[in-house]
Amino acid sequence: MEVVDLVKARTALEEKKALYERLAGEHAGNGTKAGEEKGGDDADAASDLAEGHNRTAKFVVFKETLAEVLAALKRLDQGTYGKCLRCGADLDPERLALFPEAQSCVNNCLVNN
Repeated sequence: MEVVDLVKARTALEEKKALYERLAGEHAGNGTKAGEEKGGDDADAASDLAEGHNRTAKFVVFKETLAEVLAALKRLDQGTYGKCLRCGADLDPERLALFPEAQSCVNNCLVNN
């Protein structure tokens, strides 16, 4: 069985952490608030509202991904990185190479969720 390279995993996680911190920061507080007067017609208001909702949705996804990355870094520090959080099985090193924040094995726990 292939072994997980923890140095590469840490590097990948740190890079993802920096990326998602930046993305979350760019999308934080940039949505249009309901009822905010910007002028223009109803179409402009609807467009602004939709854009605000889109930015909020992106912010939520970025923050959730950042939380998963931070949790993976914590597992790395605790020596439990690369283990399924549900059943304790080793995660596939190829999966971890693609998704270093992965926390569940695909064949058992993720599919049967």
